Amino acid sequence: MKFTSMGLIRAAAISALAIFATAEGASAQQSTLQKILSSGTLRVGTTGDYNPMTIFDPATSSHKGYEIEAAQKLGADLGVKVEFVRTDWKTLIQGLTSDKYDILMSGTSFSVARLKVVAFSQPYNTYYMIGLVTKENAGKYKSWNDVNKKEVKVAVTLGTNFEGLAKEVLPNATLVRIEAPAREYQEILAGRADIGLTSSTEAAGLIKTYPNLRIVLADGKFGKQVHGYMMRQGDFAWVNYVNSWLNLREADGTLPGIRAKWLALE
Repeated sequence: MKFTSMGLIRAAAISALAIFATAEGASAQQSTLQKILSSGTLRVGTTGDYNPMTIFDPATSSHKGYEIEAAQKLGADLGVKVEFVRTDWKTLIQGLTSDKYDILMSGTSFSVARLKVVAFSQPYNTYYMIGLVTKENAGKYKSWNDVNKKEVKVAVTLGTNFEGLAKEVLPNATLVRIEAPAREYQEILAGRADIGLTSSTEAAGLIKTYPNLRIVLADGKFGKQVHGYMMRQGDFAWVNYVNSWLNLREADGTLPGIRAKWLALE
């Protein structure tokens, strides 16, 4: 018997709901998957400030990027419209737990702290921590030991994994914590910090946009991280559906095609 991709997607939804019903019983709280299908809307939380994952254009009030196309495909496969809900890095989890959106698709990373309060999908992308400096300082830092000094000002965006990683592996450096919508690369360009921490996913686009920026310490061996989609804990039907969807769309080439478009500079 031959199955189409859409048929498999629908089967995944039915299977996910069946698992939820069996595990929780008929009187259980309605799952996010059921709410999405009933309302006809998938609410996607996204920051809009993480190029090339999620980019918000205020001139047109529209979004673009890897996560945006992935979310649009997820919504299409569910047969619902997609509503993008703006959030920021310091309130990612608060927005999810307070039911402002059904899923967070914003290039978010796994961390032990986050795993305590939210559920994650399976990983869908890998990246590394790199440094951003001005071209004048491109030869200044040969290793992370050169950064781990009190006199070095290290810019990190509040609420990102890089804030926690910097505290752990650069304890002697002076951290400059930036609150969104400001970003660490802006502190570098303004001369208020010596080096900024960001991801290998974002860095290639930044140095093209800002010619005075340079990537340093991009050896691909430090601060390895994985991206995953955040959902509320205990919602097994919804998490199971998203994981099944990731597997199916990875296997049929859909997600690799979106990655090739947006993450080719990785």
